Amino acid sequence: MRLLAWNLGHQTKERPIRGPLVEAIQFVSPDVVSFNEFVDGPSRRELRRDLAKLGFTHVAVSERIETNNQVLIASHFPLELGDLLGPTYTSAGRSNFLHVRIPDASVEVVGMRTPAYDRTADKKAYWSELDGIIRSAGDRRVVFIGDLNADPAATTPGGKVLSALIADGWQVPQPSGAASWRGKNGKSSRIDFAVAAPGLGFMTATYLEVLGNRPLVGSGRTRVSAHAAIVVDLPSS
Repeated sequence: MRLLAWNLGHQTKERPIRGPLVEAIQFVSPDVVSFNEFVDGPSRRELRRDLAKLGFTHVAVSERIETNNQVLIASHFPLELGDLLGPTYTSAGRSNFLHVRIPDASVEVVGMRTPAYDRTADKKAYWSELDGIIRSAGDRRVVFIGDLNADPAATTPGGKVLSALIADGWQVPQPSGAASWRGKNGKSSRIDFAVAAPGLGFMTATYLEVLGNRPLVGSGRTRVSAHAAIVVDLPSS
């Protein structure tokens, strides 16, 4: 089973869908797609039609709370809303979190984005709560995927939580590819990841930065977002 997650960079507004998003999805041919930093609204009718043409006829969207962005999950398989809820430390944590079950594939998916907190105290509080949520699902076939705004190789609050999860048997595969985020000033980082429960089985991950010879990451109308898509292949049940 193949998952694709992508931060679309809509921030707090219903911004246009940029670049060859649908073409890239068609090229990757995932079974489930998850968009984070997504804002739903009337202008998304065309996107939903395009997704349906590609076989993604089952769609769920997280609740928009205040002006926070959302998560959309679309699947070839029927979806059921799950019971896991995002961190309540701020409203952004709840809005940027969507748990679905996919009974036909015997797997659960949480599409998410960690809010880009500036203060270390905020990061610690959020990640402490998220750590508890993730660990509460340790006996399930579940994968958390999206923009985590953290790297297990770093000593940030999020990095430390991810490292501890790895030490306890959770999978956080290092995706192939150079970076998942590229800024205008030339900076880059690896902050989009998947976190899978110990019992899910071995999985692989890749960052999708180009489509043929066309860059997908960066600024400008021909780019989809400042983020690469993360593509994850899960084992069969």
